[in-house]
Amino acid sequence: KTEKNTMLLLIALITINFNTARSSNIYQLIAKDKTLASEQPFTKRPSKFGIQCISMCDHSPACLSYAFNGQTCYLYDVMFKTTNGEHRALKDQTGAVYHSTVADSCETWHQLGKRRNGFYYVSSEVNGQQRKTEIYCYLNQEVYTTPPPTTTPVPTAAPQPMYHYKLHINIKVGCNSDLGDGFCEVYGSLNVNIGNRAVNQNIQIWRREQTNPYSSFEGWLMSIYSAHSLFQESYDFRSSMTGTIIFTGQFKEYDNPGTDEILANIAGQNAQVHPADIYNKDHHVTFTEFSNRVEIHLRLEFNAALNG
Repeated sequence: KTEKNTMLLLIALITINFNTARSSNIYQLIAKDKTLASEQPFTKRPSKFGIQCISMCDHSPACLSYAFNGQTCYLYDVMFKTTNGEHRALKDQTGAVYHSTVADSCETWHQLGKRRNGFYYVSSEVNGQQRKTEIYCYLNQEVYTTPPPTTTPVPTAAPQPMYHYKLHINIKVGCNSDLGDGFCEVYGSLNVNIGNRAVNQNIQIWRREQTNPYSSFEGWLMSIYSAHSLFQESYDFRSSMTGTIIFTGQFKEYDNPGTDEILANIAGQNAQVHPADIYNKDHHVTFTEFSNRVEIHLRLEFNAALNG
């Protein structure tokens, strides 16, 4: 049985290495122990394997680069270019690797070793904004870019244009279940699902392990985390009373000695809000467990800097 398990593990490792090598022509390693300094990822997902980052980025129309730190995939909608050095400054981040697509034409795909005709993703920059588009490449000929084979188009509804939004989130915790030393050691996690687009699901907002809790004063309602999440949705999403923003998670308090206390379970009807309720409005939802309290303060805004 041990030999069988070893063989299965070896096959899995070979498969992962093969897939990684196969994808290396698409997303080239730009730097180790570094990630982008001046850009924020449009989404991040927990992951144990870097190969999952490749799959996430490859299936996202917006993703041009990704970073992986051994625990999380960070997806970016910018690509790495070299102009008098680094196009965008990189910052130190131990354990992280940063990859970016460098294919900006069919000729580049040919230089990277591709020889099969078909549709390929390329990166481009239009009016200062970077885009990921799919074009047809003839890669077994000298002239690489030509119109795709003539086909009878199937009428389809035009996709809705996407707009950039910013979701402000402030987490406040009031804890009264400590052992009496005047402090609460808070840990747990908070995720959010925005609308119905796959790329906006299960976004991690906050996480603390039991071994590294956040220390707050007992009996006080204190802000333990403040951030914003960037995402894309339709123009009408902001005024929707049918669209949803749903939070999930749990907050606990570490007691040693003793049993850890549940401060709040983030679930149920109270964990769901509609965009129209929080667009350009300050709003908060409250969760209680006995004398403990967790508040999630929200505000949804248009990201004017990216929408132009």
